[in-house]
Amino acid sequence: MKRQFLFPYIGLLLTILSLSGCAATAPAMPTPSAPVQAGKALLRGRLLNPQGVVIANRAVHLAPIYGEGDQLAYVFDAATGIGSVTDANGGFVMVNIPPGRYVFLVVVSEGLTAALLDKAGNEKIWELKADQLQDLGDAKVNLP
Repeated sequence: MKRQFLFPYIGLLLTILSLSGCAATAPAMPTPSAPVQAGKALLRGRLLNPQGVVIANRAVHLAPIYGEGDQLAYVFDAATGIGSVTDANGGFVMVNIPPGRYVFLVVVSEGLTAALLDKAGNEKIWELKADQLQDLGDAKVNLP
């Protein structure tokens, strides 16, 4: 009688174990390699193309926004700007970012960048605040 009682539970346990092995898990977001300074921001995410394919080993940068109202411009300086490189899973992390407004850029080739866009097709402006983690999650960008 005990065998009949345990058999349904063993079957259920085996089913749960087999299903848990099939579940796809997203790669962990990268962690900063340096401590975050007080008063600075941290930005992280994962870079994908519109089809959801990882974009690995790609330089990404923040370009500060200047101006007010409708008169906005951003300046990209790869030599002195804030940047990172995506890892094998498309993950990136940037630390010690001064608070401010930025455009997120992906370097396509020397002199050519692509920005993360908002729903209207304009460059998305990211407001980074002091002592804050901004997690972009899966950021999709269309590279030319």
